[in-house]
Amino acid sequence: MGQLFFEPTLKKAIQSLCAENHPSEGIVIRGKEADMKDLSCLTLGDKVTPSFTWSDVETRLTELLSQWKNEKYVRDRALEFPTWQEQMDMQYWDQVNGTNTWKDAIAKVKADHPKP
Repeated sequence: MGQLFFEPTLKKAIQSLCAENHPSEGIVIRGKEADMKDLSCLTLGDKVTPSFTWSDVETRLTELLSQWKNEKYVRDRALEFPTWQEQMDMQYWDQVNGTNTWKDAIAKVKADHPKP
């Protein structure tokens, strides 16, 4: 879930394309993000040439950023939901007392952070 909370980067876009196009190759991404302007920052396996272009990296980054922005409600909900231990306790006591504490708590978080 860590990936969900952090804005995608060029490195994440390159890793995504490598996983998709070269799943069995080890990858090394060198340099600082600000210095990345082409695929010279990338080493793939043993003399393997990437099957994607820098334009593909930029396109993937745009896609990842769009997905990340569209899933803001997921990040917001994750910060608001009670811990799983608290939820289990709510469910136990709801069963014992015939209440709806857990359902109400979850419904409130979902109402406060609706899907777009």
